[in-house]
Amino acid sequence: ANEAIAQIPLPVLSNAEAKDLCAKLGKSIVNRINATDASEAAENEKNIMKEKTEVENALIDKKITEEDKTKIMKYVDDCLAASKSFI
Repeated sequence: ANEAIAQIPLPVLSNAEAKDLCAKLGKSIVNRINATDASEAAENEKNIMKEKTEVENALIDKKITEEDKTKIMKYVDDCLAASKSFI
């Protein structure tokens, strides 16, 4: 699953804030995949949800664009779909 996610390119985003949010989400997804027990998996699920909220808040605060948000969420969806293909 890690290899599948590594093949998904990071989207082209408008600024450092958007890139940072996208990278954090990608790392949390990889951490979720690599979780060794249910507690660790649950903690990483919480992180993913929290980071998705951070993306929403960044848009509201005009730190990222609507296009950035769309690209980040598509990246997350693509990563999750790639990871599920290995389950």
